[in-house]
Amino acid sequence: MSGPRVISQGSWLVVYALMQGCAQAGSETRPALLEARWTGADSGVMRGPATARWCADNRFAELLGLQGDTGIAIAIRRVDSLVPGQYPAVLPDSADSISASATVALRFLARSSVSGYQSDSGSVTLDRDAGGRLSARFQVRARVLGAAGRISLRGSAVAMNVVRGGEECTTPWRPSQ
Repeated sequence: MSGPRVISQGSWLVVYALMQGCAQAGSETRPALLEARWTGADSGVMRGPATARWCADNRFAELLGLQGDTGIAIAIRRVDSLVPGQYPAVLPDSADSISASATVALRFLARSSVSGYQSDSGSVTLDRDAGGRLSARFQVRARVLGAAGRISLRGSAVAMNVVRGGEECTTPWRPSQ
């Protein structure tokens, strides 16, 4: 019969180092990411880095995702803060007359030209995780700029740290003046 096992100080250091490594690996934050899929007059998918900017003076937020020549921009307009909830998606020109709304835009390189779509219906839902990072889910119908084409666009953005805008904040969806 043997007595109790004694673990050496060196063994404890190895166990402690392994536990710290596991804790650090589990605490890594996942990168902010926007994923989307669209079907209709055009179809495609994108998956790329995402950013979120809050522009308090202009009462809007911009969420952006980019993959190569493809980009998605989401504006949350006429809000006092980025609170979780659902925001109706509208055309940019309609957003000035509707409180707390969203506009979603998609731009990508088509076979022979650059295509652009703007939301005219649907919604964007914002959430926050336990660490305060912003996430968004969107499902909208969008029309091509200057033509009759329409698409269904859906996707999500996760793990976005919201930065406060400064001079980057201009009135959304309109050129700086």
